Amino acid sequence: MSLSELAAGAVVLAAVALVVSVGVFGARWAGRTLFNRRERTVEELADVGLVYGSDVAIRLALVLVWLGFALGSLSLLPAAVWLVDADPDASRAAIGLVAVGAVFVGIGLVCSLPGQTVVVLEPDRLTKVKLWTKRSVPIASIEAIEEARWWPASVLSTSDGRMRLSRTMAGFDDLFDRLVAQAPRLVSDSMSASALAPDRDLSHLAVSRKTITAAAVGLGLGLVLVLGWPWMVEVIGDNPTRDRFLFMAIGLFMWGLVALLVRTESFPARQPIELKIASDRLMWRGLRGGWLERPANQLYAASVETTIIYVRGQPGHRHPLRLRFVDGTVVEIGDRRAAQMGTSTHLISAAVRQRCLSVGARTHSDHSAARHAIGQIESGCEPSAEVEQIRRAIGLWPNEGGLGLHLRAGDLLRRLDRPAEAAAHYRAYLDVFADDATAWQALAECFRGGYRSELYDETIAIAEQLLMRS
Repeated sequence: MSLSELAAGAVVLAAVALVVSVGVFGARWAGRTLFNRRERTVEELADVGLVYGSDVAIRLALVLVWLGFALGSLSLLPAAVWLVDADPDASRAAIGLVAVGAVFVGIGLVCSLPGQTVVVLEPDRLTKVKLWTKRSVPIASIEAIEEARWWPASVLSTSDGRMRLSRTMAGFDDLFDRLVAQAPRLVSDSMSASALAPDRDLSHLAVSRKTITAAAVGLGLGLVLVLGWPWMVEVIGDNPTRDRFLFMAIGLFMWGLVALLVRTESFPARQPIELKIASDRLMWRGLRGGWLERPANQLYAASVETTIIYVRGQPGHRHPLRLRFVDGTVVEIGDRRAAQMGTSTHLISAAVRQRCLSVGARTHSDHSAARHAIGQIESGCEPSAEVEQIRRAIGLWPNEGGLGLHLRAGDLLRRLDRPAEAAAHYRAYLDVFADDATAWQALAECFRGGYRSELYDETIAIAEQLLMRS
């Protein structure tokens, strides 16, 4: 290898290093600028209230900005050729790369604007701060909450208008729970116009047949377009038959690439398409199969859990609802499925908690009926009848004294060899009195005799730790 070839190789390597450096440092500068501006806003508002923001838009903007700077730096190569040889094609290539890079940078900066928005929750108001504007609404004026149709956001309806809250914000679940705690009618008013109305005996949520048909038609059209377009090209134009398989391979590659890089939740078949919520039972039906039913007293958790998925390397957030029963059954309802039912996972969770989990929500103002039920328990009766009286009293008793009856019901059901129902009552008691070692021991005994035996070791360990602490 001659000295001139080595010099040419060194020049090429130096040019590539320069191109990469310009792209990296440009993206780093843009990222530092975007994040620092948002951090300054957060620091200024930290003393006012709880601050919530999203990094998803900024991270997406960084990818676009990095791509724009990379294309702009690539223009150095044809520009160098144009300076040496005065080649007009090289000059046009350099100008084109700079123009395309500038477009990507501009799109990235526009995409970063939602990331500069923060939400501040104050004791009596909710404030949304954008780049140049600030809007505050009193929490007492919030009338309803709706889910946006095309964007991952919740829309608050107030007496002064509407406010959009992005669900990609870090801590969105905490923000929603605090809003509900400060404005209880936020949920009740939102549910009053839907099947989740709390004054109804049965809430019935279902995906419409139009949605199911549209999903099936969309899947069919996708298969036809991706796998059948080689034949369409051959019919329309003059495509050799031997190239048909090449086009099919390209279609399959495109299908696989989309499946690997794009996480969608268009119509998950495993999630329920119908859900019925009653005070004494939960029923659901999937896309295939019949109705499944569980008593409400076997439900011990209804939680909206935030999960992170990655789309083309960028993180995204989902908020699925998981209903957990004492027999190990887990029913999951995703964001998209809840939207197809005309509601949201947070509203379904609130309805399930209000009907099936919260003793306070099942109370009644007739305290004399509660005292009468307690009197019947104390008068002595058969264990099974006593259990029914306890359950009736729990539904009427409005304070923690009623919760204490869960412990007695669990003991009776354990004596009657009904461990699943006993475990449900113990869990309801431990949700409030989590430091009661005796209750943890009783719950462990429910798991000892073959029913959910895999939970025995974990439960008894908790009981032993509480005993040692006391």
